[in-house]
Amino acid sequence: SETKPRSSYVLVVDDDAMILQVMSDLLQAAGYAVLTAGTGEEAVAMHMEKQPALTFLDVKLRGRSGIDVFREIKAVDPGSVIVILTGYPKIED
Repeated sequence: SETKPRSSYVLVVDDDAMILQVMSDLLQAAGYAVLTAGTGEEAVAMHMEKQPALTFLDVKLRGRSGIDVFREIKAVDPGSVIVILTGYPKIED
């Protein structure tokens, strides 16, 4: 089956505004077009609309687990490339 070509965007998902700003600034300085989302709902909607080439996804989001967001995106877009980030590493996660 044919798949839609991926966009040139990088999506950064984190509920911490400072992290979003720093990552966005660094990626833009490196020449990337950056999208940001502060919630899991925003992330899923933006991912489905823009089909970013790469998504950076925080594990700990307010209201909704980053792991749940990861699963939802992968269920509808198995070819997506997602890097999971966390400031709270635990084996359970």
